[in-house]
Amino acid sequence: MRKSFFLNALMGIVFGLLAFSAPVSGQGQRSPVENVPPVVIDGLDALRQFGPDEAAKAWSKGSRWEGSSDHSLANKLRSMQESFGAYRSFEILSARPLSANTRVIYLTLNYDKEPRFAKLLVYHTAHSWIMLSYYLDGNADWFQAEPR
Repeated sequence: MRKSFFLNALMGIVFGLLAFSAPVSGQGQRSPVENVPPVVIDGLDALRQFGPDEAAKAWSKGSRWEGSSDHSLANKLRSMQESFGAYRSFEILSARPLSANTRVIYLTLNYDKEPRFAKLLVYHTAHSWIMLSYYLDGNADWFQAEPR
C-alpha cells in the first residue's frame, strides 16, 4: 500500500513537471499557445520548409510591405542562415496582448550553430492577422528588459 502511494505520487510529480515546464516549440506544427496568431506560425513553417524568401512572403501577407521591393526581412533571415546554419525549429517565449487587436510575440529561432531571438508585433485587421514589425537579434537582453 505504501509503495503504491509513493509510486503514484512520484509519477504525478514527474508528469506535472513535464506538462508545465516545457516551452512551446515546433518544427512546423501549430502552436498550442492561443495568443500566437496564424501569420506568425505560417512564417515559421515557411522558413523551415522553403527558406527565407517564402518566410518573408508569409509574414508580409496583408501588411503594408506585401509585394514591395523591400527585401530586408528576407535578407536578414538569409544572413542568419548563412552565419548560423540551417534553421531547425522555434520556441515561443512569450505571447501577450498589447491591446484588443495587437500582440507581441517573443521567440527563439533555433539554428544549427546557435539561436536568434525575435520580437514580432502583429495586428488583427477586420479580416486577418498581419505582421506590423519585427526585430531579430542574437542578444536577448532586450527581452529581459521588457515589462511582463
